[in-house]
Amino acid sequence: MDEISTSEVVEIPALSGLIRGEKVDGRKVYDPKVKRELVKLCLAPGVSIARAAMVNGLNANLLHKWINEHRLGKKPSRRRKAKPTSPEMLPVVVRPAPALAALPAATFEIELARGKVRINHPDAQTLRMVFDLLGAL
Repeated sequence: MDEISTSEVVEIPALSGLIRGEKVDGRKVYDPKVKRELVKLCLAPGVSIARAAMVNGLNANLLHKWINEHRLGKKPSRRRKAKPTSPEMLPVVVRPAPALAALPAATFEIELARGKVRINHPDAQTLRMVFDLLGAL
């Protein structure tokens, strides 16, 4: 591995006018022109991005983000509320409910406060009647 001596490290000066102000929530507002200038200076060989960030009062991760955005050609992201979009219409498929008669033969047992009701091999009509009666309680 090649080591870089301290004499080869390029120092970046503190750029004036980088911070234009603060938002209500405490986040800083940066001047886009000075930001671009700092990013271009950081792309030079031998520049320590961490040192450049420290000298300019920035978090090194933020400066790395700006450099990556510059390399990818992205504009700086701005947080905005998403605009409501019109919902897309989706097709609705209505299928008939399965017939109760299609249920396999079984024994239904319903436990009530005063006892149990057991129905052996009920048909659809009997089950409807039981459920209607229970719903009326």
